[in-house]
Amino acid sequence: MKWINIVGLCLQFLAFWLAAPELLGAEALKRFEQGLIKLVSTLPNILIAGTAICFGGIMAYYGVSKGIEASQGSSESVISTMIIIIIASIAVMVYMIFFAKKSQDWISRKYATPLMNTLINNNSARKASLITGAILFTCGFFLQFIAALLS
Repeated sequence: MKWINIVGLCLQFLAFWLAAPELLGAEALKRFEQGLIKLVSTLPNILIAGTAICFGGIMAYYGVSKGIEASQGSSESVISTMIIIIIASIAVMVYMIFFAKKSQDWISRKYATPLMNTLINNNSARKASLITGAILFTCGFFLQFIAALLS
């Protein structure tokens, strides 16, 4: 039941972002255009950094638990864990050093700028976004309601 509630919350969060362009209007979107383009183009880097932080937390927990087991006399090797940590750390660092800026520029040029131009200049696109947001919000509400009833 918990996952149904989580899906409902995620749908409602997404619905907010879909409804926001129509609620803000074209004038506010024009004022926020550069900031919104920068936000949209940095989302993949934020997601990768968040994933790296979660992975680091999981590996820290795993390392502490294996360290406690080793101190209690367990002879299990942690070499494979260390190799995984090193490979994952190197992969994240290589991405952040060599590819993060390129991917941010590409997303900005290919998706973020055209998206903002469409939302600013096209009333029907904002209206469609609002309707989609309303549908997602309603679906999220029903999922949360079902989760509350079944728990």
